[in-house]
Amino acid sequence: MLLQLAVFDLDMCVWKPEMYQLNGPPMLTPISKFEPKKKRKQSRNQIQQNQRKLSPTIRKGQTVTDRTGTEPITIFDGASYALRQLQQMENVQTAIASSTDEPSWALQCLKWFALEEEEFSNNNNKNKQNKNGVVTTTTLADCFDHVEIRFGDKQRHFEQLQRKTQIPFENMCFFDDTYRNIQSVSQLGVKCVWTPKGMTRDQWDEALDLF
Repeated sequence: MLLQLAVFDLDMCVWKPEMYQLNGPPMLTPISKFEPKKKRKQSRNQIQQNQRKLSPTIRKGQTVTDRTGTEPITIFDGASYALRQLQQMENVQTAIASSTDEPSWALQCLKWFALEEEEFSNNNNKNKQNKNGVVTTTTLADCFDHVEIRFGDKQRHFEQLQRKTQIPFENMCFFDDTYRNIQSVSQLGVKCVWTPKGMTRDQWDEALDLF
């Protein structure tokens, strides 16, 4: 049995927070001006540490936040890790199965976020900027072959993905932070991994061990 389709939920699986928790639609914010909301004033060192935790985007020196510029949207390390590995895997398709409350916001985030370069990257394929300061690299949107964003039971998402791809359910894996979705989709025969606190590297490795 081979893995042929890796499917990811978005909110609190690939990134945090959930779209409905944002104060207005996402926007690109200069990292130099970013200061997260805190009750106590932070030192310069603490601010710099927080800035290093921000997820990369297509614009160098900018990150994705809500409209206040104080609430960042960040990609879980395990999700970034899995997507980098999938870029190197042949004959494995990728998909999104999401019920996010704000589909247009999620789609915009996918276009803005850049896949972090790490050990799986080709060292000769460095990120570059065009004259508008846009980093020419792989975006999260580039990482997915199929996108299913809709309300309702996620079995419907998978039935549509199966019709599109003709891949058997047993050759699919699914990552989601909501346990009822894991229970529902597993009834189809899909290999499911629960990510209650956001996706980790161990959970990706766990999924690979199922095949």
